[in-house]
Amino acid sequence: MADAESVIYVNGSVVTRTKEEQVSTYIERAADLLFPAEGRQTLNIKFFGVADGRVSAASLAEQILRAEAQITAGNAVYVEDVDADLT
Repeated sequence: MADAESVIYVNGSVVTRTKEEQVSTYIERAADLLFPAEGRQTLNIKFFGVADGRVSAASLAEQILRAEAQITAGNAVYVEDVDADLT
């Protein structure tokens, strides 16, 4: 198996994915979390650093998935006013 591949298990079967396929899957999962086909969708979201190339789509997707995992696990704290500490 090449270094660019990984092995994952899907329903008990071994599946190999290239790094490109993994990144594509991360991006698709993140997009599905933010913008599901049905139900509540994220509104008024801003992605800083993406336009000028400081942040890649893959790293942004990874952070979205990590945040979702923290929320699901109950390790996230709701902050109503994110600017409160700036003044």
